[in-house]
Amino acid sequence: MSRTRGYTLLELLIVGALIAVLVGLAMPAMRRPLARSQLRGAASELRIALAKTRLRAIESGAIWTLRYQPGSGRFAIAPRPAPTAAEGFETADVGGELAEEPETQQLDNDILFHDPETAPVAAQPSVAAFTGDLATTTVIETVAPSAIAGMEQWSAPVFFYPTGRTSSARFRLLGRYDEFVDVTLRGLTGSVKIGNLQGAKPAQGVLP
Repeated sequence: MSRTRGYTLLELLIVGALIAVLVGLAMPAMRRPLARSQLRGAASELRIALAKTRLRAIESGAIWTLRYQPGSGRFAIAPRPAPTAAEGFETADVGGELAEEPETQQLDNDILFHDPETAPVAAQPSVAAFTGDLATTTVIETVAPSAIAGMEQWSAPVFFYPTGRTSSARFRLLGRYDEFVDVTLRGLTGSVKIGNLQGAKPAQGVLP
């Protein structure tokens, strides 16, 4: 009569530990592709929001605006009062009161809006700043400028007209690992283009 040998608790613990080590080694390699996928997803999310805002302007006959908050993932859309026939849609005073409260939305996965005129600078967890001779150093904790810039400020409004035209605008979305992607809105046609993923520039004059 044959007897089947079972696994001991020690053997199961060893196998579990090996699985945990393998998963731990694989996670860093999986994080960057996941972060890139999330950044592309946020760009697609913004493109849909821009298209919907343009459609709202066309259907409602009112001027709609979109603003975003640099250094965060927040953006807000809202209609403006319809201009008079004499003013015309694209010559009306669009700086007046909103027709209703803005509708605020948030990009997923901690994706941030960044100043489109400047490339993000790679974050440096810590750098050594030499003072005096080489034996004396001071450690300075630094963070990426995009993480703290403009948290309480909103961008200039992007306008969507009932004619289907929009403001020409470029949005820069910043993801993890300081990679970013530009989303471009073409004013004449209202079409939206998502650019290629790019990496942040290394900080100038910073020791690795």
